[in-house]
Amino acid sequence: MMRISGTFVLLMSAGFVLISGAGCAKKAARTTKVTVAGEATSRVEPDTAVLTVSVVTQSAQALNAQQENARKSEAVAAAVKTAAGATIEIKTRAPAHANLCSSS
Repeated sequence: MMRISGTFVLLMSAGFVLISGAGCAKKAARTTKVTVAGEATSRVEPDTAVLTVSVVTQSAQALNAQQENARKSEAVAAAVKTAAGATIEIKTRAPAHANLCSSS
């Protein structure tokens, strides 16, 4: 049977520690770096515009004011269509305060 001396075991252990430590040191010294830079520009024609217009008419007679207001509203819508093109979509709605004076 072969006998191994304590000095030999100690030297082998020290060598193993030095070799494994050197391997870790090499891994720690190595770094990975990823750098990314970018820029983008997008140019498109707008397909939606929101335009809020109010038409107000006052008269001693409610019916006269209502009819005049309707005529003015139609004229505004026609002017917008002329300026933007006849294929545009126009939505109209009554103002939020329109129902305040109604008797329900």
